Amino acid sequence: MKVNTTELSANFNQLKSILDKKLGYRRSRKLAFSTVGTPDYIAPEVFGQTGYDETVDWWSVGVILFEMLVGYPPFFADEPSITCQKILQWKKTFVIPKEANLSEDAKDILNKLIADSDVRLGRNGAEEIKNHPFFKNFDWTSIRQKKAPFIPTVQSEISNENFDHFEEDTTQQTAERKNRKIDMKFIGYTYKADVEEQRSMLVKVLKDLGSMEQQQV
Repeated sequence: MKVNTTELSANFNQLKSILDKKLGYRRSRKLAFSTVGTPDYIAPEVFGQTGYDETVDWWSVGVILFEMLVGYPPFFADEPSITCQKILQWKKTFVIPKEANLSEDAKDILNKLIADSDVRLGRNGAEEIKNHPFFKNFDWTSIRQKKAPFIPTVQSEISNENFDHFEEDTTQQTAERKNRKIDMKFIGYTYKADVEEQRSMLVKVLKDLGSMEQQQV
């Protein structure tokens, strides 16, 4: 089947623009008041149509561990649509930088967590992650009794004094925000059906682009 590259490119650019605008996403040190989200930690199969299981959580653990060890998430991009594309093509885009100087055990566990779901570490239970050499000599049985190396001082359950303070972007629908009833336990959680529909459309276009690239190889 011949792919219409002109039409595909136009659809991608249009959907990308819509999604970025709807999400109000900015990779900058500013606070936005519109819907904000990041796909950085989402497993690739979540974007698909064939379903997924609990192993998507182990992918997310791998991404978080990568960020803790390296300093930034593995599929970082300035725009969420590009991050989605990187995740969908993770076998080409996932790289552990040499300058991070990670141990062989650290690199091994990252490669086994950020992997296809059918071979992903943790698929047979959390014990196989605990037993990985990266955690050798780690006392899992008494971890809850150990004192944390850093205990933050907080004033309440919604305390934020330990977070960095960013410049506020007051141009982003402040009036709507003031009129919205906020449940303090769910700050930052927003679901909009139209955004999710456009996200699905964008993912389809990204997959078509990936298929087109493979046909051209």
